[in-house]
Amino acid sequence: MRKVFFTALLSIILCSGAAALITGSVLFVMGFHIYEQEAKERLIGLVNTKAREVNLLLADAESVVDTLAGEVSQMLTYQEFPQSSPEYLLQKEILDRTILVVLEENEHLAGLFFSFNPRLYNGREEIWYIWEDGQVEKLDVAEEAGSWFLEGNPSVDYYYKAIANDSYWTGYTWEPDLKNNTGAYTATYGRAVYDRDGVLLGVAGADIYVDDLMDILKGISLKGSGIVALYDSNVQYVAGNIENGSLPFHPENLQKEIQISQEGAAAFDYTDAEGKEYLGAYSFFDNGWLPLILQPRSVVLEPFFNLKNIFIITLVFTATAIIIYIIIFSVTSVRTALKADEAKTIMLISQSRQAKVGEMVGNISH
Repeated sequence: MRKVFFTALLSIILCSGAAALITGSVLFVMGFHIYEQEAKERLIGLVNTKAREVNLLLADAESVVDTLAGEVSQMLTYQEFPQSSPEYLLQKEILDRTILVVLEENEHLAGLFFSFNPRLYNGREEIWYIWEDGQVEKLDVAEEAGSWFLEGNPSVDYYYKAIANDSYWTGYTWEPDLKNNTGAYTATYGRAVYDRDGVLLGVAGADIYVDDLMDILKGISLKGSGIVALYDSNVQYVAGNIENGSLPFHPENLQKEIQISQEGAAAFDYTDAEGKEYLGAYSFFDNGWLPLILQPRSVVLEPFFNLKNIFIITLVFTATAIIIYIIIFSVTSVRTALKADEAKTIMLISQSRQAKVGEMVGNISH
C-alpha cells in the first residue's frame, strides 16, 4: 500500500513539473520579448535624455544669436550709417563691444560673430570673438582669407544658407583658427539680419565645439563595448567614441532605419558583417543632427540570458527525471505483468492437473 502511495505521489509531482515546464516555456518566450522591448525603450530613454541636454545647449546658442541679431537690426540702418561715415564706425565699435561682452557671459559657446554683407560693406568686414585659453580674444581672418564669402564655398554655408532660410545650422565644419590654431570641428548657427528698411546687413552667428556635444553624449552609461556616435543632418559621421572606420554600423543602415521608423526616436536590431548582434537607438537634435548608441545584444540582455541558462538546466533536469521515472515505471509494470501472467499460467496448469487426477479417480471408482 505504501509503495502504491509513493508511486502515485511521484507521478503527480513529475506530471506537475512537466506541466509547469510547458507553461514556463511559453511564459519565458513571452517574457523574453517583453524584456527585449523594455531594453530598447531604455536605450531610447538614454539617447533622448542626452538629446534634451544638447537641445538646451543649441537652444541657448540660438537665443544668444537671435538676441544679437535683434540688437544689430535696431542699431544699424544702412541708409543712415554708410560704411565710410563716422557714425558707422561708432556703431561698429559698439557692436564689437557687445559681441565681446555677450561671449564672455556664455562660456559654452566657442565663438560669436557678425559678418557684414559684402555687397554693402566692402573690405571684408567681420567681427569675430572666440574663447581661447579661458579668455575671449578677437580673431581677424579677413586678411588671411583666400576668398571672401564666395558663394558655393562650403565654409561659408552658414552665411548664404542663413540668408536663404532666415536661420540655419551648418553641418560640422573644420575651423583651423580655433584652439591656438590647432583647429577644431564646430557647428555654427547663423541668422540673417536686416535693418528697419529691409536691407540685408549681414549674418549674426555662434559656434559650438563638436567635442562639447560629444562630451554630453559620452555621459551615456554604456555596458561592455557600447558605441556612441554623432551624425549630421545628412547622416554623415561627425564624431564618436571610436573612429568611423572601426564602426560596425554604416550611415546607409541608419538611413534605412530612419525611413522604416519615420519617428523622432527609435530603437532597432542590427547584425554586423561578422554576425555580431546589436541593439541600437537614435534620436534627433533640434538642428537635425543624430546621436546614435549601439550595444551588443548579449550585453544588454545578459540578465535574461542568465535566467535562460538556469531555466534550461531546470528543464533538462526535470525531463531527465521524467524519462528515468517512465523507464523504471515501465520496467516495474512489465515485471509485475509477467509475474501475474506466470502465476495465472501456473494456476491454470495446476487446475488442469487436478481435473485430470479427479477424472482418473472417478474412472477407478467405476
